[in-house]
Amino acid sequence: MSFWSKLGSITKTVAQNVYQEIQKEQAKKAGSNLGSSRNDSPGSNRTQSLSWRYIGTLDNVDDGDLRHLVGIYKAVLNGEIVYIGRAVEFNNGGLKKRLADYTRESESSRKHKSGQLMHQNASDLKMYIMVTGSDSQAANEARELEIEMINRYQPAWNVKYS
Repeated sequence: MSFWSKLGSITKTVAQNVYQEIQKEQAKKAGSNLGSSRNDSPGSNRTQSLSWRYIGTLDNVDDGDLRHLVGIYKAVLNGEIVYIGRAVEFNNGGLKKRLADYTRESESSRKHKSGQLMHQNASDLKMYIMVTGSDSQAANEARELEIEMINRYQPAWNVKYS
């Protein structure tokens, strides 16, 4: 491995660790940490260090730093997890774009019943995200986490996986 490749790898790892620490601090400040994935997922050590971060209601999410980040999100209505989804397109808007899909005027992203319900309840849905990163490995983690979380919590608006 060349010097530049190694330096790039180290920089990426440090950036991911710093971002995760920032997420934890923000969750503590908001008083909204609903528990880490340590309790939610038996996944890798990397996955076990992740936690849910509250970002507001769906129609008013704090999404400024989510453009290139991927992960999973959950929608909570009246204290119940009603939907768990994923955003895996790190080169196409990431979590920011995926969450915005539900609140757009266009119905192209709401062909399924769950999308329609998300749109109809946007002002009442409390949104939480769990960022897995900003690359293809992180996108794969998000896919696996989504299935694990849906199977664990069985949200009313999700398709069930067996």
